[in-house]
Amino acid sequence: TQDTRGDGIIHSMFDGYIPYKGAIERNEKGALISLESGKATAHALGPLEARGRLFIEPGELVYPGMVIGESARGSDLDVNPCKEKELTNVRAAGKDDKVKLAPPVRMSIEQCITYVREDELIEITPKRVSIRKMHDAKERKRRARDAKNAKNR
Repeated sequence: TQDTRGDGIIHSMFDGYIPYKGAIERNEKGALISLESGKATAHALGPLEARGRLFIEPGELVYPGMVIGESARGSDLDVNPCKEKELTNVRAAGKDDKVKLAPPVRMSIEQCITYVREDELIEITPKRVSIRKMHDAKERKRRARDAKNAKNR
C-alpha cells in the first residue's frame, strides 16, 4: 500500500463473515522514542521524518519514553525531538531554510490498541491519545542486553 501522508480518503463496505483464519499478522516496525521532555521543534523533527512516520508535530509537548513515531527499521530508536537550532551571528544564504514536514499520523483509541506492542502503554487524556514505553531508555537497554546474553547461553 502507498502511504498518503494525510491526504487520502478511504471508503469501506461490509461484505460478510468468513471462517476464522488464525491470528492477524502484525507489522513489527520499531518506534521513535523521545529521550527528552519539552516542546518538539521543527529543526529536530525534520531529520527524524527520514527515519519514519511521525505521530507529533512541532510545538507539541513530549516526555521521555513517549512514542513520537514509527521507525522504518525493525528496532526502536531513541531520539531527541526537542533539539533547538544553534543561534549564531553568522548568516549564510540558504542556511535558514524552513523545514517542511508531512502531516503527522493521528491515531484513534482503536488504532492505538491494534498498534501497541507488548512493551508499550496507551495514554488517554482529554486532549490526546498517545503511546509510551513501559520502561525508560536505560531499563530498555539493560533488558535487551540481558535477553541477548540469555540467548547466547
